[in-house]
Amino acid sequence: RWFETLVSVQRASASSGEFYRQTAHAVVDLIGLDSGLVLLRRGERWEIVAQHTPDENLEVGFSRSVLDRVCHEKRTFFSGAPEGSATASLRGVDAVVAAPVLADEDRVVGVVYGTRMQRPGLTTVQVRPLEAQLVQILAATVGAGLARLASEADARARSQLGKRDAGVAQFSHGFDHRVDDLLPTRLFDEGGWW
Repeated sequence: RWFETLVSVQRASASSGEFYRQTAHAVVDLIGLDSGLVLLRRGERWEIVAQHTPDENLEVGFSRSVLDRVCHEKRTFFSGAPEGSATASLRGVDAVVAAPVLADEDRVVGVVYGTRMQRPGLTTVQVRPLEAQLVQILAATVGAGLARLASEADARARSQLGKRDAGVAQFSHGFDHRVDDLLPTRLFDEGGWW
């Protein structure tokens, strides 16, 4: 089942919101976390492009300090929430996992983020290494999708540039022939001007 889910995420067009929604759903439905987010970095701020939680009443958020750590270390981070976490973003969270979406030159352009929430009267269930690796695979899939989009945009730009250059060359070629037809065939004679 997990393999089929990854393949369906990979097949989705990265230019559609469905690509990100499927990723956020996989964090919850495939891995078993309580919330899944896909965040993209826009300058210095983070934008949630997709989120999923099976509980409509669950407020989905993220920890800026976790994202900062992922950006700094450029690797997947998973841990239990610190005891008595005072930050609002980690209140009620038992465990968190965040995997970087990497672009060229290992630049972090996004994060796939998941949380496991506290359940009163139940023991804490941490994020296991295999679960973190699956989130990391999802993040790599998002990164590959973004790279594919960039490559396609670059190819379209090169194609448009090639068409423009071909049009200029065709115009210039025709122009040169028309100008050549207007000029005398011989401007200089061996003894000087013609």
